[in-house]
This record gives sequence, structure tokens and C-alpha cells, in this order.
Amino acid sequence: MWRVLSIVGLLSLTACGFVHDETLVGRYHLVGVDAREEMMLCWTFDNGSCHGLGGSTLYAAGYNDRYVVAAIHPQGARTAATEYLIVTREPARESWQYGEPRNIATVTGEAQYDSEKARLGLPDFTVVFDDLK
Repeated sequence: MWRVLSIVGLLSLTACGFVHDETLVGRYHLVGVDAREEMMLCWTFDNGSCHGLGGSTLYAAGYNDRYVVAAIHPQGARTAATEYLIVTREPARESWQYGEPRNIATVTGEAQYDSEKARLGLPDFTVVFDDLK
């Protein structure tokens, strides 16, 4: 599944410009390809290409020294239960151009995310796109 997202993401990136490209931390970027509603968490390589780490529409993200987190509306459906990505950071992999994240968890629903946030010490969302919420 991640390979499909990566290929689709790369094809989309070559066809169009970004409407949004913001560094969250290190190689993690918040990228909207054709429209803000396509906002996603992206791992950026040295050559500028990126690998999407979750589906759109991302509406909030945050990080600390251990985790990167994102809140996403699956397939852009704001009425569906929110999915939360929890990426465990590995500084050694972040410094290596081909070292994509290996540990990515997804939880569904605010209650489950709040439980994981308390258990793991997850960061707050420091970037919020109110128009995508």
C-alpha cells in the first residue's frame, strides 16, 4: 500500500506544482499537491521527491524528539472517523537520504488517539489547518 501511495504521489508531483509545501521537522513535510484538501505528511528525499506517509486530507500535525503525529480525514471525508498517524522518529534514518520511516502506526478515533497520546507521551498538534478541519 505504501508503495502505491509513493508512486501516485511522485506521479502527481511531476505533473503539477505544490499548493502547499512546509517543513514540519527534518525530512517530514506537509504537502498539498493540487489542492489544500490533498494535504499529506510526506518524507522528503535529497532529490526533492517525496513519499506520502498517509492519505489526504491532513488537517493537523506535530512532533517532538520521539514522534511525528498527524490527524487525517480518510479520503478527504470529513464525516468519517479521523485517523491519526503516529510515526516513531529514528534520527539515524532521518540523516540518511534513503532511510524512510519504518515504524508508522494508525489509530482511528479521538478516544483511541487520546489514550495513545497519554501512554506514549505524544506531542501536541502544533500546525493546524482550520479550513481543512
